[in-house]
Amino acid sequence: MEDTDNGLGEPVEYYLDTETGDILLIHEDLDDAEEVRELIESGLGERFRLIEPLESRDRFRIMENFVLSLPESRLKTRLSDALSRNKPFRHFRDIVQEDLAVRDQWFTFQNQALAQHARDLLASLGIEAA
Repeated sequence: MEDTDNGLGEPVEYYLDTETGDILLIHEDLDDAEEVRELIESGLGERFRLIEPLESRDRFRIMENFVLSLPESRLKTRLSDALSRNKPFRHFRDIVQEDLAVRDQWFTFQNQALAQHARDLLASLGIEAA
């Protein structure tokens, strides 16, 4: 839900196969990209659902919620300030990367938020998450 390019600015698309639960990846550098695209296009409206990337405002909200979850501290103040500056994603990431424990705490929080987003997406499609 976050990974929308291959690191070189080239788009990556993900589709959910609602029958198997598999996630299909389309990227032009993959050998089977055309085959996967044809498979998806043959049943796009019913079986395959595009997984929309998380919008930046939703990713920002996850960072805000992380900051709110922290106890009052210098770290919380710094992260809060980072979110109010230009380039908040970069400043937030730079601060989180400074400390291994904070980085681990952030990734755990972020993964839980993304998992909830995935469960909500599945529920909107009438699919119960396992």
